Amino acid sequence: MKTKHILLPLVALFVSATSFAGNDCGVFADACAHGAKLAAKNQATIQKAYDEGRQKVLNQAYDEGRQARIEAIRAKAREQARLEYARKYNTQPAANATN
Repeated sequence: MKTKHILLPLVALFVSATSFAGNDCGVFADACAHGAKLAAKNQATIQKAYDEGRQKVLNQAYDEGRQARIEAIRAKAREQARLEYARKYNTQPAANATN
C-alpha cells in the first residue's frame, strides 16, 4: 500500500510533466510550421520577382539585339545601293558616304 501512495504522485508528476512538454512541443511545432509557411511564401515571392526581372532583362536584350540586326541590315543595304550606283554611273564610291 505504501508504494502505491508513493508511486501515484510520481506518476502524476510524470504525466503532467510530459503533457506540459507535449504542449510546448506542440506550440514549438506550430511555430516551426508557421515559420516554414512564411519562408515558403517569401521564397515564392523572391522567385517570382527574380523570374520577372530575368524576363525583363531577356526581353530588353532581345529587343536591343533585334534593333542591332535591323540597323546592320539597313547599313548593308545602303552600302549595296551605294556600290550599285557607283557601278551604274561609273564613278568611284565615296569612302565616307553618309545618308
